[in-house]
Amino acid sequence: MISLSGKIFKTSMRKAVADLGYRIPPEQAASIGTWDIKSLMLGGHTDITLLQNDTFVAEFDPERYFEALRFSMYRGYTRALKQTTAAKSISQVISVPTPWVVVSSYYAAFFTAVELLRAAGVWFTFLDKADVSTVTASATNTPPVSLSPGLYLGRTSRANSGDSHRIRFARESGSSHQHIWQQLGHVLLARVSPNDTQEQFELDMFSRFLGHGKRSWNNPSETRNEWNYQRPELYGICGDREGLEFRKIVKTPKSASAWASNKHMGRSGSTEAAAIAFVMFVLQDVFDQTKNIIFPSSILVRLSQYN
Repeated sequence: MISLSGKIFKTSMRKAVADLGYRIPPEQAASIGTWDIKSLMLGGHTDITLLQNDTFVAEFDPERYFEALRFSMYRGYTRALKQTTAAKSISQVISVPTPWVVVSSYYAAFFTAVELLRAAGVWFTFLDKADVSTVTASATNTPPVSLSPGLYLGRTSRANSGDSHRIRFARESGSSHQHIWQQLGHVLLARVSPNDTQEQFELDMFSRFLGHGKRSWNNPSETRNEWNYQRPELYGICGDREGLEFRKIVKTPKSASAWASNKHMGRSGSTEAAAIAFVMFVLQDVFDQTKNIIFPSSILVRLSQYN
């Protein structure tokens, strides 16, 4: 797992953060901040341009953008760490139904996925009717287009001059969870090239667990849906049996890594549940490395209390 997460960090996350021109602020200027991206947009702190129906661009001053990034990621990663601690804790309690441990582990992985996407410049935000009215009224142009309420996916680019960051938002249909896992697969794996057959195996398995690429399994959201509400029988003996592998490996990253090294592993309800634990640990390890290029040391110390 260490080699896999390290490879993903070095070839994907570190480059993605560098592409945005991000630099850790000086310690004396370090601030968690008070604004997130949506608040900046709705508060009139960006230049908004309408492009077409359900598509617009928001342009940010780089320092405001980076402060919003730190603010969002600090809160989000704190949430992910606490969720991971809770998932590992309840996994040791026999009276807690296995489906609830699976779902708790899923959310630990999901919350971490959201923060990794933000670090790479990918933002999801929900705009309600009032929000789209505010965005439309704030636009610097007035073309004959309209914005509808819903989930918007934003991708960040840097102006050639380096004096602004632009997020192009487009409305997406469907579940936010499905979109986030799809985007995560692209962000984490698109730049990774294995150096040997072992790395290829690890990347193929991780891609499969994310529901990404060829021969993919259910993505984590689909597995969560099965365990959460689609199969109520999993709350009984059936779930204890199918969740046996999962409950063994959710205890420690070492256990999860050993489980994933099985080159003869097949797809089943049991292995898809166990994959949730593996994904949770890998994403957490990738973010543990990513946070070191986002936050100054004083903020890292504050985050360490949640480990």
